[in-house]
Amino acid sequence: MRLWSILLFAALFIAACSRTECSLEKKNYECSGFSINEVLVDNVTLTVSEIRYQSEGLTIQGVLAEPKQGGKRPLLLYNHGGKTGLQSLDWINMLAQNGYVVLASEFRGEGGSEGEIEVVLGETTDALNLLECGKQLDSVDESSLGVIGFSHGGGITVQAMELSDDFKAGVEFWGATDIKKRFQNIKDQTDPVYPWVAAVGKPQGDIQDDLLKRSAIYCVDTITAPLLIFHGKQDRVMPYEYGEDLAAALRAAGREYEFVTYDSIGHAFERPDGSIDADIEADAMQKTVAWFDKYLK
Repeated sequence: MRLWSILLFAALFIAACSRTECSLEKKNYECSGFSINEVLVDNVTLTVSEIRYQSEGLTIQGVLAEPKQGGKRPLLLYNHGGKTGLQSLDWINMLAQNGYVVLASEFRGEGGSEGEIEVVLGETTDALNLLECGKQLDSVDESSLGVIGFSHGGGITVQAMELSDDFKAGVEFWGATDIKKRFQNIKDQTDPVYPWVAAVGKPQGDIQDDLLKRSAIYCVDTITAPLLIFHGKQDRVMPYEYGEDLAAALRAAGREYEFVTYDSIGHAFERPDGSIDADIEADAMQKTVAWFDKYLK
């Protein structure tokens, strides 16, 4: 590990009383260089195509899923978890089959995209630039926009809702919404979040400021749309308390939200033995579609 990342890791333990004001930076978001390319899936219910677009001078890759039904449809901006790009189209396909146009970015430094991983920072800019492209699609009802994300993408989702009032509803799963607190709570290299420290990159100035820029929980008072939160009580990657913290912050800010918890799973629908609980995932899918149907249709 490079010296700067070792110093960053050490500094997280000795940080004094840190500021907790909102530090998100709103930018001018625009659609640039958008193209629809190779068709990945084409069946009786939907078409999924590879896309490319520009974000802060970087060529970003992603996917577009469109239902075969005619007419304009609500748009969902989909923010995947992890930092290795889109690993599955299951949720994207499911949402499209339920009547939604879905756009998903691979984010900078992931998949076939240019740039470097920043962790809940430049990725949010990538997502909001892609949203501008989505508004221009003939198949999209620009008045019905939603956003959904998982883990890393959950943090991106909440940030996106804080930086844009275009969304009518959002859904986040076990989101990385408090990077400041989570990084400071890393105990050693066995922590599942430890590899993300290096991915954050060299801080540009004060370490606390750098972490606050990635921490959506301190900006929830700018959210204008209802948010549905999911969290598993056995989560060891983004522990359950972070879901509770987000719910408490939304409640204190007087924002509309619902908090769904699952006692038996951890991160990403995993049981303690590492297997996926398909029944709980199906329940979460049903609740997610019902939430978006309520606010977007």
